[in-house]
Amino acid sequence: MPVQKEYWNWLKSTKWNKKNSEMLQYSIIEAVIINKPDFNNLKLLSENIQKNMIQVTDEIIALLQVQASSTA
Repeated sequence: MPVQKEYWNWLKSTKWNKKNSEMLQYSIIEAVIINKPDFNNLKLLSENIQKNMIQVTDEIIALLQVQASSTA
């Protein structure tokens, strides 16, 4: 099984894919980092992007670690 398909199977029922019933062409999740970006305050926007990216990345890594340990 291709790696992308395997990860899709692991992540297709997560909050990031609740709108996707089929695997996307170029990704396995859609994570919105900033709902309403304020481009008038670029410093705050950059800080929020960084903070939210770290949070989303940590959540994804935790899910993948659980999945990997259950299939090992």
